[in-house]
Amino acid sequence: MVKRDEKKGKKMSDFRVLVILTLGFWLNFSHATVKKTDCLHKRNKICHLILKLNDSVENKQAYKLSNIFSKTARKYNLDPKLLVSIAFQESSFKKDAVRKVKGLIFDEESGEYKPIAVGADFCMMQIHMSNIKKMNLDVQKLLTRPSYCIEAGAKILSKYKKKHSKKDKIWWTYYNANTIAKRKIYYNKVIRHLDKLGAHKMRDIASLNK
Repeated sequence: MVKRDEKKGKKMSDFRVLVILTLGFWLNFSHATVKKTDCLHKRNKICHLILKLNDSVENKQAYKLSNIFSKTARKYNLDPKLLVSIAFQESSFKKDAVRKVKGLIFDEESGEYKPIAVGADFCMMQIHMSNIKKMNLDVQKLLTRPSYCIEAGAKILSKYKKKHSKKDKIWWTYYNANTIAKRKIYYNKVIRHLDKLGAHKMRDIASLNK
């Protein structure tokens, strides 16, 4: 009887050890795969939004961008979903994006006009050359430092918000254009991203038809 009890006790002890080892493995596995620095972390909502719009962005990069978008949106009192959606529309989150425009330049040697492509909009937020000059921005920093680029875009958006938000609910369309026709086009492009992120409150095309 004593031997049976000893065997039972040994089996129970072995079982407990196995359970503890199994729990330890899963806890270590979960911590190894789901970190706060990873977009899989449930609290990192902005990171999820970035991947929802462009799943080709690497998790580490999406995490870094999510911190920048969150901090910058708070600093300039902007909706982070709006900031993310505009960045995606402008460049698909490509940090060194450059939109070039074609023109002609006079070549003194040949006496002829030759085609040339000149950069007009720069970085993830596609900051126009006119704003770069007005804001005294560094083009190299715009193309290499996402935080510098996103803050520049947020400053421009903040300016339009202060100027137009009381009378125009979709003031943010001024970021791309001034005419009603072009603002409507931009609205329809960006609103698709906002809808995908659940920001339906920004759907108000009526204010453009006044």
